[in-house]
Formats: sequence, C-alpha cells, structure tokens
Amino acid sequence: MQQPAVAYHKQLLPPSGYSHALSVRLIPLGDDASTSIISHLVTARDSLLQVWEVREVPKVGGVDGETTAKLHHVLSRRLHGSITALSRVRTLASKQDGADRILVSFKDAKMSLMEWTPAAHDLLPISLHTFEKLPQVARLTLSATDPSSRLSVLLLPTNTGGDGTLAILPFFQEEIDLESLGVDAEAWGSGAVASIPYAASHLLPLSTLTSSHSSFAGPSKSTTLFNPTSASLGPPPVRNVIDMVFLPGFNEPTLALLYAPELTWTGRLENMSNNCLVSLVTLVPDSGKGGAREGGETTAVVIATSPALPHSSLSIHPCPPDLGGVVIVTANGILHLEQGGKVVGTPANGWFGKEWHGPGSRVNAVGAGEATVRQEMEGARVVFIANHKALVYTKTGLVLELALTTSGRSVTSMKLSKAGNGVAASCVERIRGSAGRFGEKGYVFVGSEVGESVLMSWEIASAGGAAIQTSAWGSAGDAGGDMDLDDDEDLYGTSEVAKPVVVVAPTRKTPKYPLTLEVCDMIASYGGIRGLAIGLVDEDSDAELVASTGSGPTSGFTVFHISVDVPGSPIPDVTTEDVTIAVASVLEETAIIRVTTQAVQLIESDLQSEHSVSVSLNSPVTRAIIAEPFILVIGAKNDSQLLSVNPKTRQLSVEDPPEFLNTQLSAVSLFTDTDNIIPLVRPAPPSSKSTSLVAPAAEEDDNELYGSAPRRPIASDLKKQSDLIIPSETPRQWIPIVDAAGDLKIYLLPSFTEVFSAKAVALFPDVLNDGEGGSFPEGIDEDDIQIDRISCFFILLSNGSFAAYEAIPSISAAATSSRPESLGVRFVKTVTKRLPTLIARRPKRGAVDQDVLEPPRREFVPFTGIQGYTGAFVTGEDPFWILASDHGPAHIYDHGEKAIYGFSKNGFAETAFGTAGADYVVQSKADVAVAMLPEHICFDREMPYLRVPRDRQYAQFTFDIDSGLYVAGALFSTEFMNFDEEGKPIFVDDTPELTDPTNYRSVLELVLPGTWQAIDGYEFRPNEFVSTVKSVSLATRSTATGRKDFIAVGTTVYRAEDLAARGGLYLFEVVKIVADPATPTIDHRLKLLSFEDTKSVVGNLCDLDGYLALSMGQKLYVRAFEQDEVLIAVGFLDVGVHVTSLQSIKNFLLIGDALQSVTLVAFQEDPYKLVHLGRDYRPSQTASANFLVNEGKVAFVVADIYGVLRLFEYDPANIASQAGQKLLCRTEYNAGAEGSATMLFVKRSGTDDIKQNGILYGGADGSLYTLVPVRDAVFKRLQLLQSQLTKYVQHFGGLNPRGYRIVKNDSVSRAITKGILDGELLARFEWLSLDKQLALAEMVGTDVDTTALNLRNLSSSF
Repeated sequence: MQQPAVAYHKQLLPPSGYSHALSVRLIPLGDDASTSIISHLVTARDSLLQVWEVREVPKVGGVDGETTAKLHHVLSRRLHGSITALSRVRTLASKQDGADRILVSFKDAKMSLMEWTPAAHDLLPISLHTFEKLPQVARLTLSATDPSSRLSVLLLPTNTGGDGTLAILPFFQEEIDLESLGVDAEAWGSGAVASIPYAASHLLPLSTLTSSHSSFAGPSKSTTLFNPTSASLGPPPVRNVIDMVFLPGFNEPTLALLYAPELTWTGRLENMSNNCLVSLVTLVPDSGKGGAREGGETTAVVIATSPALPHSSLSIHPCPPDLGGVVIVTANGILHLEQGGKVVGTPANGWFGKEWHGPGSRVNAVGAGEATVRQEMEGARVVFIANHKALVYTKTGLVLELALTTSGRSVTSMKLSKAGNGVAASCVERIRGSAGRFGEKGYVFVGSEVGESVLMSWEIASAGGAAIQTSAWGSAGDAGGDMDLDDDEDLYGTSEVAKPVVVVAPTRKTPKYPLTLEVCDMIASYGGIRGLAIGLVDEDSDAELVASTGSGPTSGFTVFHISVDVPGSPIPDVTTEDVTIAVASVLEETAIIRVTTQAVQLIESDLQSEHSVSVSLNSPVTRAIIAEPFILVIGAKNDSQLLSVNPKTRQLSVEDPPEFLNTQLSAVSLFTDTDNIIPLVRPAPPSSKSTSLVAPAAEEDDNELYGSAPRRPIASDLKKQSDLIIPSETPRQWIPIVDAAGDLKIYLLPSFTEVFSAKAVALFPDVLNDGEGGSFPEGIDEDDIQIDRISCFFILLSNGSFAAYEAIPSISAAATSSRPESLGVRFVKTVTKRLPTLIARRPKRGAVDQDVLEPPRREFVPFTGIQGYTGAFVTGEDPFWILASDHGPAHIYDHGEKAIYGFSKNGFAETAFGTAGADYVVQSKADVAVAMLPEHICFDREMPYLRVPRDRQYAQFTFDIDSGLYVAGALFSTEFMNFDEEGKPIFVDDTPELTDPTNYRSVLELVLPGTWQAIDGYEFRPNEFVSTVKSVSLATRSTATGRKDFIAVGTTVYRAEDLAARGGLYLFEVVKIVADPATPTIDHRLKLLSFEDTKSVVGNLCDLDGYLALSMGQKLYVRAFEQDEVLIAVGFLDVGVHVTSLQSIKNFLLIGDALQSVTLVAFQEDPYKLVHLGRDYRPSQTASANFLVNEGKVAFVVADIYGVLRLFEYDPANIASQAGQKLLCRTEYNAGAEGSATMLFVKRSGTDDIKQNGILYGGADGSLYTLVPVRDAVFKRLQLLQSQLTKYVQHFGGLNPRGYRIVKNDSVSRAITKGILDGELLARFEWLSLDKQLALAEMVGTDVDTTALNLRNLSSSF
C-alpha cells in the first residue's frame, strides 16, 4: 500500500479589508513620547488583526492650527482563529495605568481578553474563555460588551437557529475580597486585585427569558415598552436572535435583543409580515460571597418588549443616553424605538411604506415634492456624531445623514438625506480622544471588505459661528463611577452637568447645521478575489498574477507582482578610475560624497572641483556609511575611520577616533534621526521609580503560558514621565556597534556617550530593551552567531540570517536607567529572513584577471522618502528591497534584476547629474541607471500589487496565450424586466420611489495587458450573464499539432423566480486583424464560432483530452468540435445537484458538486463513454476540486465553501474503498477562507525530472494561499517540528493552532489533519530567537540550517 499524499499549506497574503474596528487607548498614560497620538485603532478581518495609531498632524495647505488625522501602522498579527467581534473593556488594572483592554471573540466560540504590553510590543492574553466543546458552535456567534465594562456576552445559537444560549463573562469593577475567591492575598501582594479582572463565566439559556417581570432596573426616566400582543397572549419566546447590543446609561447591564419568535419569508408575508421584536433584558451578576468561585449565576429579567417590527429588520444600534432608545435598520428604512415603546420610522425607498404602516412610513415621513434617497439598506452601518444626528454608510458607498426631531425626550420624526460619497462600509468606528467634541467635530474610521478603507473627519458647523450646545449626560441613574467618566465623556461628549433647561409644549426641532465630511487618510485594499489568471504584458517582462477583485464601485483587476521589476534609464558617460564603495548627496544636495577603496572625495555640482582625503586603514575600504556631516568608512578587517564635512568650508576632515572604535568590533554603523523621533531621556527621580509586582512562584507556569509582564506603574507616575525628555533642536546622530562579545551599544554623536546597550543581539530576540538581553547557549557554533555587519537597525549574520528592527519610542523604556541620558526606545523585530550563503565563483578558463568582475557585495543602503516609503536596498547577487510605510509593516521584495553593485537614493532636483525625476540610482554589471518605483503599485502587503479600477465587475476571465490578451466576462448591473407571452412587462412600478429590481447582463471583453482597456467585445442577450470563461484546447484539423486554443463561455439567462433559468454555450476564437494606424494596439478581435441556446444553465466547463466537457443542470456532456463549426455531443453523465468545478488531466475528469462532494470519472473514445470511477459519498458543498501530483502520486484536493481542504485518493486495492467506488479521504484541514478562485501552477524544484504541481487559491476574503506537495522525508521532519511549535511557542491570544485546523467530522473517531502541514505555524520558526530555534531543532533530531532550507524551498514554490 502506497503512502498517502501529503502537502504544505501556506498563506501568501492575509485577508484584505476590514470587517471590525475598535477605537481604544492601549499605551499607559505618559508612556508615549509623541503628543500627536490621539487614539489607537484595532482592526480585524477573519484571521488578521492589526493595531494602528491615530495621529493628529498639521493639515497640509490649511490655516494655522488646522489639523487632520493620519493612520500609522503599529502591529500586524495572523491568528489561528476567525475574529467575529472586538470589544473595549476597562478592568481594575485600567484604574492604575489608564489603558484599555481588548476582548476578542472568535468564530469557534472563544473569547480572549488581551492587554498591550510595551515591553513585548504586543497584545498578550490575560485569559482565554472557550465554549468550543458545546454543540451550539456549528454556527456563527454574536457577542456584545457592556459600555461600562461590567460584563460581556457571547450568543451560542443552536444548530437549527432556534433557542440559543448566552455565555456570560462578568468583570470586576470594584475592590473584591480575594479570600472569597480562594486566592492567597499575601502571596500575590498589593497588585493582586488588578491581576484578577473577571469572575467565573457561566451560561444562560434564552429559553429562561420567556416569563414577564414587573420589576425594572433601568434609569428612572425609562418606562416599560408597550406590546398589546404580549399583554394578551403572554410574552413570545426569545429565539432566532438577529442582533444584540448593550445600552448605555443603565444602572444594571441592559441588553437589547432583536429577534424573530417565528420565521417568515416572502411567500408568507400576507400571513406574517411584522414578525420581529426587540426585548430589553437586564443582566444582574450574582455578587454574593463566593459566587465567582462557585460559578455564580446571572439574574436575567425581561423588562420590556417592543411592538411587532418589520420582517426585514437587520440590525440594532444604541442611541446616546440623552436621546435614549435604539435605532433599527431594516432593508428599506430606519426605525427608532423609544424606551417608552413609541416607534418612529423614516423610509430609504418606496418599499418601506409597504412593510411598515406606523409613524414614519412613506406617507407620513415624506411630504409633497420630496423624495427618498432610494437606497437599499442591507449592510448599512450607523454611527452617532451628535445626540440628534447620525451618519449612515451604505453598501454602495453613499453616506447618509440621519436627523432626528424631538419634542422633549420623544422623537417625533426622522429624515434621511444624502451627505456625500464614501466607501462601501463593513464597519464604522468613531475615534475616541480627538480634540473635537461629540456633536461638534471628530473622526470616524470606515472599514470596507471590498475596497479601500478611509479615516474621515466630520464637523457640524454651528449657527452664526456659535458652538453647538450639547446636553450633559450624567444623571443620578447613570452607571459609571470615576473610572467610566472619562470613557463616557470620550464617547458622547462632556460630562460636565449643565443647568437644566425645561422645554415646554412646542416641538424642539434639531437645527439644520451644515455637515462637512472629509477624507483624512486611506488604506489601500482590493477586496475579495473572484478569478485568477497568469499572463504576460510583453515578451520581455515576467509573468504576472492577475485577479478580478472588488464589488460595485471598487470592482476591477488587481495585478500581483512577484518582484520589483523596474526598467532603468542608463546614465551616459559615467566612468571612474577606482571602485565606488558609496555615494550620497550632501550640503543641501549641492555636492556629492564619493567613497573609494582608498579615499573619500567631495565632488561639487560642476563635477570638476573636488576635495579628497585619503583613508588610513589597515585594509582597503569595503563599506561606507554616509550620514551628513559624518562619513564612516570600514575596512575588510572591520577597522573603521570617522570623517566629517564642514558645511562652511566645504572641506573634509578626519575625526579623532573614540576609544571603542580602536577595539576589536564585529560590526559598526552610523544613523541620523532626522526628525528626532526617538527621545533622549534623563533618569527618573528615585521617588518616582515604581517597583514591579510579580506573581507568586506557584503561578510560574501560567505566566509562561500567557506571557504576563511586570505590573505597570500607576497613572500618576506615568504622567510625570513626559518631563524626562531632553529636547534637541538639531537631528541626533548615533554610532551603533557590536563588540567582540556580541553586545550592541549605541553612542551619541559627537560626544560619543553611551545611550543604549543590549546583550547577545546575534540571537535575534523579538525585542531589544535597554540593559537587557540573553546569553549564548553552551556549545553553540560560533559561525551561527558571527555578525557580518550592522546597518542602521539591520543585522546580518555570516550564515545569512537577517533581521530588521523598528525603533519604537517609549519613555518608560529608559526611565529606570542609571545613565545620565539614555535613548527612550525599544527595538522590535519586524522582518526576518534566511538569505542564501554567498558562493565564490571561479573565473572562466582563459579569462584575464582584469576582465574578471568580482561578484557584488551584500550591502544595506538605507533610505527614506522614495515614493513615501522608508527602508533599505540590499545589493548583491540576489538583491532585494526592504520597504515600510505608515500603512503597513516592513516587507521584503526581490529585485527584478540580478547582480546589483551599488544603489543610492537620487536627491537631486536639477539636471546637472542627469538624474532629474528619478527615485534612485542603481549600478549593475551592464551600466549605471536611474529608475523610479512605480507610483501606483502598493507595497503595504506581502506582495506588491496594482489596482486597476473599472466601472464593472468581472465574473470570470482567462488569458489567451496566442494573442497575449485577456478575455473577461464583465457583469453590468441593469434593471430587470420580465415580459409575458404578449411582450408586455409583468410588473410596473406604481411609484417612482420604489427601487428597481436588478439583474446582471454580461459583455465578453478582450482586454489589453498594461493599459487594461477593452479593445473588442461581444454583448450577450438581455438578462444573460457569464457563468464561466475558460481557454480550452480542442482537437482540430486546422493546425499541424492537431490542437488549437479557443475561448469557451457558459452563461445563465435569469427569467424571474417562478421560471427555470436557461443558458447559453458560446465558442470564440481570438483572431488577428489589420490595425488602424490611429489605434495600433487594436489588432485582435473576438470571432464567434459556435452558439447554442441551452435549456439549463451552463455552470462549468473545461477541455478533456481534446474534447469539451460542460455541465448543464444535472447533466454532464462531452462534445467534439466537428469541422471547427459545430459542437457535437459524444457522451453524457448524470451528476449531482449543481456542478461547481470541473478539472481534467489527460482523460480523467474531477467533478465538484454544490451538495454531493466530488466524483472521479474517465473518458474513453472507443466507444465514446464516461466511466464512473469513484466518488465521495458524504455530503459536502464543494467550491473547487483539483489534482495534486507529486512524484507519481496523485491526490484530489477538494475545497468547500467553508474553507475546508480535503485530500482524497483513488485506491481500488484498499478494502475500505469498496473496489474503488469510494474515494478515500486522507486529510481534512481548515484553511480558514473559502477558495473562491483556483489555479494550478508548476512547482519549481532544483531537480528537473520531478513532476509536481501546486494549487493557488484566491479567497473570498482577499487572501492568497497555496497548497504544494511535500516529499515524505521532509514532511516527517516538519511534522515533528510543527508538533513542538504547537506545544512550546506562545500563540497569539492563547489560541490553539491544532484546534483551529481540525474539522468537525462525526464519521471518524479522531481528527485526520496530519496530511497537511500548517505553513503559518511553521513560519513562526524563523521568527524565534536563535537559542529557541536550536532547542526546537534538537528536539526533532535535526538542525536549524536544514529546517530553514526546507521551509525556504516550500515557501518559494510559487
């Protein structure tokens, strides 16, 4: 019996866009050296979580004092879990440090409470609460957190929807008796209270909420909602929950539940239309002694239930406490539900009046001559910016203003109006902590899953220039306390209590003040991936990966690049007598510093006059670092010399060397902090130094598991730390060195004062803290820790290991130092890579010594301001870029050209040097050239990409090799019109406010690469859109090879919901034509060869050994293209419900079905017949099915719509396969995202005779991931390593990687996940410090070099 096929899964790109956003304050008070940070923003989508700083900066071109906001990336983490919610929590520890905590909810019924730890520069878990073993986790969960941080709830629905269960997690907000919790208070010390933030979690079935209660625990100003149905028939059961939120301003945590006691659908609207309700439930945690220890329960009381609401109710949003109640978004309008039971609505389109007949319907809400906004509200997001004003972001990108008119505290009417254009919002979050006030101005983050996300500013202009008066919202009934006042003030405005204003009978109308919206910053994104193809722009360019992405206004193409390939323009007549080591512009870009092997030259702009100083080293100069006014030259023996240029005399001089430069050094560098971002800090006075609180020894294991850090100083101490910064009006310069012992030291220029030190930096720890560091393990190979060089904050070892560190300013990092002055900084590892070892090349036989060009040296050339990016260029045989921006972490990109000898940023604006308009100058073997980074390519993600926006979506597309053009099926949203037998419209709108039903209509386009313009097209019939487009190779007599490529298209013709859909089968050829001289690029067109009107949808097709295989309804047909004129059926087969995937190899066909998993068939020609070989008999909703070939083994990879990958094998010799009729499932693996688009590629290998292929998946969330086969020996080694990484490495949020990959399967006794390696988990190995890598490699019986080589080969397969 052969060994089962094994594979390696790796995510190339994480999800694109954002579905969740949360504004918080993460850093303790006073710890940040920058005063521009107003808040932190946490964003997430699926398995990606990011942390941002929101910085308020002066507005470019604005008046004095006018500011705007920018986003600055802080942290990105890929998780082994899918995030479903983010919540802000303030625990007892928040009283000490002023920082918020984050509660992250996951798809598999987990909640992780996390806090920001500056020493680790990361979010570390405080606790993990899991309910994954309950049977309810088969569906998505909902979560909500009380605004006062008293408790959080997680809704666990049942498998069938129905009754659910609330998992409740209470948080302590007051001092607690530790002894009642079974905690030894003396052992924990005075900080024990802050270290225990929560009580025991417990479950509350929703079925217990069906009985009515007369008691009411809300504010005194609230009353019970009125529901006549409940009064006569009793309260309905709380089930089928749609949405839930906590309401602010209540004495006890109050949860608003939007639910449907009985389900309905469009066919039952005559009998049941308004089937939704809103109930308010107070949750009172048991505060009795010992309740937390013994699993105390929560008392749940239903205090109010609303009248019946429309069946199209989608979401619920809390209103500010001064307004009260909730806002309910329906599919066609918005409702406001008061705490007194009154419901007022406003229409978004004419359909609202057909589903809601109460106050605010079409007749009552819109007067004569007025029109609705004619928008559909599915997916709309609401955020309040004032007590009587909210912004509504729709799925089309339109921003609506919701204005509420009140009479006293009662809402009398609402109105929606257009406020501007934005982005298709998936999440909206108002930024806390800005200079503006609630009701006046501020910022809001709008996250999108289908395109760009933006940070917008909003401002409500006051009448006559006077400030808008906002009402206070502190009252006797409001919950909070001292800790919550700042939060409430930040959320809804000032907490100062104004004099009460008594409003008598007249209706108080909200003044109509102009609302101004402005985009402050934008984060690039491309949305979900719908199709994939690889093509060429021209014969000289590399292949490019193209995807159809986005939706609606963000639709278009996205071109992914494998490397940075930018053609340069050679500089003529550039000759030198000596080798140039380094070059840079100085003296306000009026001169050049050139360093050679023997001297340093100052060349004036006329390229004639120069001043030269010889270098006095014991070896020729091999490296040089220029940081004006200093020049540091380094010899081959690591000896160095420091020079400077005088800006007044324009002369070079040699500086007196400090003592440390005369010692034996491993590496030395030079750096200039142009903007003085990193502060120089004096030590804190002894009275203000805070002592750390540590946990007792009994909890040592827990500390290692969750990475707990020493307790932070209290807020009163941290506020004083900003006074410790030593100001400077000029940029500071440093000399970082690594001594012979491997310790890093940084000296301040020109005083040469030591300001930072860290031990054993060659181990590549995650964070370099001042005065800290580890030690080298015993018996370690000295070659593994030998530092080759250090440049700025890039460290390179002799064995090729490389790491880049980012400087993070922090006052507390240096406040406890004993030096007179220290750098307030932590260095955080952001990039790590194992570079190939350089191999000396032998000269060719007969070559003269003068003709042999030495291979380029590997040098790091830092730069700033190239197309807004900061980073470094690394020269050598395999050059690469390190790029970082404000919108993303540092990434490594390969350079398109090999063997680069020199690189320099071009800083000249004049044309004296022939480099005007270029970003950089690069020297290769051939010449010296200038080039520019492509302006429109985004380098914020792991792969550079170019967005090509179009005004249409593309369902499917393919690349035609013969013509070099793309053939794409465009989708245009058009008004749907259905006609009867007499040709008359069946339905006609009775009012212009009704939104029109829409349908897609397709055009097949011939797209030119590079310009991405359509040069030809074919328009399909009305209501007909493309289902599939593929380039197929069919048998023909018109070519010598007997095969020819054609474009096959399958379509769908939609004919309304009561009529069966039809389809069409088209066959095109891309033919060459004589181009018009005015349009030379239009030299091809589409030629229709065959068309067939089919009785059912043509859902999928592919070529099958020269024939065309296609699915039509529940039939599979094989057709031959007879005489290149007509398609003739030669075989058919009954298949499942709907074919979603067809893939062939030779005469084998793999069929994926929407419900019935996968089937393997073979096609024979004599006689024509489709032979059923085997299938998977378990139901599965297949999204794609592909072949995976590995050295003679063939596996079938099936991906379902939930992102689960399954490996099947056809093995008739195995008795379990029932003579081959049953395909054997060898592995089930949760990839985390649905592969909405797939593509096969050849796996590159060093051995040419090995036949392997890989599969590239494009996720519906915008992710890209691959699945490649693995050799058995490599698989066993990496599987052992994967097991050790699961056990001994701390995982983000305390999540379990193995549990995340497990697929629930009741037909097997234990999970079958061992056939696929987790590339995300294995990638952590390269991020570990060297001592941890050595320990893990020893556990699995291998070495670090072999493991790193295996991972590099697998990761670089695509």
